[in-house]
Formats: sequence, C-alpha cells, structure tokens
Amino acid sequence: DSFTGESEILYSSGWKTPSDLTAKPEKINIPAKQSLSFPELKKLTGNLTLTNYGWFEAQIYNGSQKQIEIITIEVTVKNPDKSIKFQREYMLTCQNSGRPLSSSEYIANAGFELNSGETMSWKIISASYYTYAE
Repeated sequence: DSFTGESEILYSSGWKTPSDLTAKPEKINIPAKQSLSFPELKKLTGNLTLTNYGWFEAQIYNGSQKQIEIITIEVTVKNPDKSIKFQREYMLTCQNSGRPLSSSEYIANAGFELNSGETMSWKIISASYYTYAE
C-alpha cells in the first residue's frame, strides 16, 4: 500500500498482511487424478462418431460411482483390405457433467478422416476422475 507502506497478499479467503502470515498457512485442496479400476471401467458404455470435420464425439453412459472427466480410447483404422492403417490412443474430455449413472458427451480432435473403404473400431482403455484431499 503506497499510503501505509504495508504489504498485503491476496489469498482465496481475502487479503493478508505479513503479520497475518505468522499464523498457520491456509490449506489448499489440490485435486489428484485417479484412474478408474478395471471392474468400474467395464461400466462405461456408449457410442463414438467420427464427424465429417475430423472430431470424435462420444455419448458415454457412466455406470460407475465416480465423476469421469477424461476417457482414453484406442482407435484402430483398417484399410479396405483389412490391414491396419494405424492404431492410436485419444483422450476424450467431458463436455458436461460426467456424473455417475448418467450419460455425458466426450470429444477429441481425431486429426483424420476416413477414406473410402476404410473402417474404424474403438475401445475404452482407461478413464480418469479427480479426488480432493481432506
């Protein structure tokens, strides 16, 4: 402060002066990313569409008890002769709630379009949610 000469620091609970800092520091809840267990992962079902503008759009039902933020899928694209053109992993991010026992939309930039005769298959390989320390 240019009038009083005191310094202040802005915390989530408000402004603090250096004399306030002798008190115990504020506890900050930092979310920890967790992976869904395999039995819970099997409770995620839905469909995936490759849009004509090169994005994945998935409608996924979350039958688990966790709020799912990210779903990782493995995509396999095959040539017309059924040989594998490529196989990649993509991280789909939730566009709405991801709540348990409900359906949510997940998206990702695919970075490709299917050519004539090519086919695509996909499977969910992992899912992530966040927990907060007490």
